[in-house]
Amino acid sequence: MDEQNKFYQMYEKELEGIQPCTREEIEELSEALEMGDQSVGNRLIEGNLEQVIEIAKNYADQGVVFSDLVQEGNMALTMAVYEYEGGSFLPFAQERIEQAMEAAIQEQKGSDSIGEKMAAYINVMNEVTARLTEELGRQVTVEEVAEKMQISVDEVKELMKTALNAI
Repeated sequence: MDEQNKFYQMYEKELEGIQPCTREEIEELSEALEMGDQSVGNRLIEGNLEQVIEIAKNYADQGVVFSDLVQEGNMALTMAVYEYEGGSFLPFAQERIEQAMEAAIQEQKGSDSIGEKMAAYINVMNEVTARLTEELGRQVTVEEVAEKMQISVDEVKELMKTALNAI
């Protein structure tokens, strides 16, 4: 059983005791919320947790762990309740949830990209170091590698630390 199914089953078990909100209940609760009754917020959140799972399914397999998508969606749902100022609650909350999940996916893609760039720099540094060592017949200095790569000594040292940490 994959991670998504395990999480989904566990989470669904936790949600068994929580009745989802009906559309009528959402309308009543959102009207009360609009009038300043913050006490209905928890019910709006709890009653829409299954909606978060349904939305997360649309974003599964895009680089973010399913449980993280649900967590981002739950936080966005909570924020939607506190930011709600009127209008139709469901589309408002759904938009917030989708935005949070899309942001999590973009953030993951960005960190993947940074990792790929760092790996490429480390590979270049290793090639430069090997070539210089062969040409000079001795261990090269950090300064020589930096000069050859046209980057600062500090950047070479940072690449070396990253490479060692990766190992």
